[in-house]
Amino acid sequence: MYSNILTELKTILDGVTGIGETDDYLRLSHDEQNNISLFVNSSKLHTWYLTRSKCLSERYDNKYVLRNHYFEVHGIYVLDDANESEKTFNSLVDTVLNEFQEKANINLTTNSRLIEVSNNVNIEHREFVNVLCHYCLISLIVEETKAIERFYFKDWADCEWVLDDNELDKNQLDLGY
Repeated sequence: MYSNILTELKTILDGVTGIGETDDYLRLSHDEQNNISLFVNSSKLHTWYLTRSKCLSERYDNKYVLRNHYFEVHGIYVLDDANESEKTFNSLVDTVLNEFQEKANINLTTNSRLIEVSNNVNIEHREFVNVLCHYCLISLIVEETKAIERFYFKDWADCEWVLDDNELDKNQLDLGY
């Protein structure tokens, strides 16, 4: 489920030291001063956040749904030439990448696992809340397998819903890879 996966990804991101504020959604405000304060850590604009960009689902054997959640990790760090901030930011990008790559193909939740961490990371400079910053985008794909609810009945007076989630074993699925 999206919220459980998001919690696990945020836990991974929170485990990286030195990356400043972390959030599990894009935080913005219509008030510019409040906008800046949302992303400041130790008196500098420095934040990382997660957001889901899309979700694709496919059915298998009319028993399971395979859902791919596409997440983006955005990193923002104020540009400070005097302190060689580009070197610091690039080291942080590597640290975040390493943390997620170490978790690849390990179950995040009962029925989900991180299957891909982007090999191509976009690193650039952009203005964020009217401040010139270093910026990066790391893409993640999390695969979730869910049993489909099925409706069984002997007659209309004796109906029950059955969810086969307890016995789900992804290793028994033929997903074509």
